[in-house]
Amino acid sequence: MEKYDKIPENLIPKIEKLFENHWRVDFTVEAVFEGQTGQKIKIFTDDGQDPQVVQILRDGYTIFAGNTKIPAAELLIKNLPVNYYIMPSGQDWIELANSVYGDRLKTKTRYSFSNDEISQDNIELLIEAHPQKESCRLITLDEAKNMSMHKINKAHFMNFESPEHFMRAGFGYGIKKQGEMAAACTSSLVCKNGVEVNVITLPEYRQKGYAFLCALKFLRHSLQNNLYANWDASDEMSADLAKKLGYTFKDEYKVYYID
Repeated sequence: MEKYDKIPENLIPKIEKLFENHWRVDFTVEAVFEGQTGQKIKIFTDDGQDPQVVQILRDGYTIFAGNTKIPAAELLIKNLPVNYYIMPSGQDWIELANSVYGDRLKTKTRYSFSNDEISQDNIELLIEAHPQKESCRLITLDEAKNMSMHKINKAHFMNFESPEHFMRAGFGYGIKKQGEMAAACTSSLVCKNGVEVNVITLPEYRQKGYAFLCALKFLRHSLQNNLYANWDASDEMSADLAKKLGYTFKDEYKVYYID
């Protein structure tokens, strides 16, 4: 099995072909093909010259593509990391996972949204009306470095090599309280078509409207820079925030994990 931190250029056309019919709910595939690397991003293929199967991993999530009938496909499934969700990967991959794990294969519902109906004028109005609008600012490099050492906030940078890499390739908005980043909305994946939205609020600061304000300023920044801000919700709380921001619900779908 071949392992990469970044897809070699000579393999990109062949691996892209494996994803031709892939149903995409986020920017993982696009970002990886365009060269995004990170602490938790890994790519596995069965062959370094003519790959028939591929697995993309990023922090907590994995995607499979290719021919499930060859032994390498089953090997990839058997080596699935603990606590990783299988994102949409083709029904044949789910059937293979089910044949390997049986009743241990569980499902979780996620929610997909569109930002096509979001109005920049409305975003501006919501920001202006927020009583703490001045407390939310663009994250600096020093703040990113401090966040990367925090047990919770470090998750903002798992798809980047370092805080410096995040600052070069991505961006984020945060609110500091008592010297720490209480809430932040950042770009977890970046590609030419847009960014993947990541929102984290520390437990002691939740239910105060911080996440909403951070997401508003993140959205304004995205719209101003012609970036599609993709919102893929992992739970109903995230889905409710998306709706509050003006996102339109598209669909719910299942991801899979090993119990």
